[in-house]
Amino acid sequence: MRRNLLSLFVLTLFCWATLALAKPTSAQAPPGREYVVQADDWLSKLAEKEYGDPLAYPRIVDATNAKAAEDSSFSLIENPNLIEVGQKLWLPDETEPAPAETPTVEAAPPVAETTPAVPVKTEPILKPVGIYKAMLPAASSPGIDSTLYLNFDNTVWLIEDYLAGARPILELGKWAIDNGAVVVTITGQRGQPYDEPVEISFNLAGNILATTPDEDLYGSAGRQYLRFEALAFGQAPPYDQAEAEQLMADGLPGIYKGFSPAASSPGLDWTLFLNADNTATLKTDYLDGEILLETGHWSIAGDNLKVSLAGSGKPLSFTLAEGTLVSNDFSIFGRMPLRLYRFEVIAGAAAGGE
Repeated sequence: MRRNLLSLFVLTLFCWATLALAKPTSAQAPPGREYVVQADDWLSKLAEKEYGDPLAYPRIVDATNAKAAEDSSFSLIENPNLIEVGQKLWLPDETEPAPAETPTVEAAPPVAETTPAVPVKTEPILKPVGIYKAMLPAASSPGIDSTLYLNFDNTVWLIEDYLAGARPILELGKWAIDNGAVVVTITGQRGQPYDEPVEISFNLAGNILATTPDEDLYGSAGRQYLRFEALAFGQAPPYDQAEAEQLMADGLPGIYKGFSPAASSPGLDWTLFLNADNTATLKTDYLDGEILLETGHWSIAGDNLKVSLAGSGKPLSFTLAEGTLVSNDFSIFGRMPLRLYRFEVIAGAAAGGE
């Protein structure tokens, strides 16, 4: 449900485009069962319920499209994010077909080695492809909301939003792995190449992409990004709960950030602006080039926050808890509620090098 959709900028050649537009298939539909879409259903939620894995929703898309080729009462799923109440889906059985057995061939006797084996040192395989987030302080704006895309084709998009109403800055470039480091080279903005490319070196450890110790572009504090997928599935950013609770007790107006998965885009990046005059703006970034902006008003009663957005019949409801806004409407696949974190507390942790 996207209301008042504004295309702020369109990034082309996204590596997730094949998920956004599922292709019809002529393959035979696998064994499964019919399911009729209910209110509040979405494909990743069904995949979580049926298979225990929300990222298994492409199985439902492929199976339904195969069934549609056999049975005209089923409709092709052209966009996994757009399913309608009453639409028929084909849910494939949980068990995958067993792979065909291959004949075993008796191996020839090993040949005796005439030279001692030399141990080979193996380096860990880096898999940096993905989307990364950093929330940082800024001198002349509320902060910097930074999104770094490391794409499959080794291209880079770096988007810096200064959260002051201006269009975010989009920089382009490429990335490579060099001596165990992820090296990002920024070559310019769209249609405006830089005279000299900017090179930034990062170390990747788990879900953290951090500038190398010898990197001075961002000063002594450096810069640390978190993989968006980890944030979307419930990993909290560096956060001082006590500081956030004190800030919210002193005054609720501020900027709040949240992260969640999505069925047909890389995820949902939420930014909620609660203004001092009780106006509110919710920015929902689908991380695929499209951004939804909604405006309205907010009110607070005790620990209960209501955000009423224009065009929405029901206000969003949050509970103030643990220095966060805990959504009463959205959850991460039913496992945990969506939380919105106070932006300046995350940014303060980043500035402190935590």
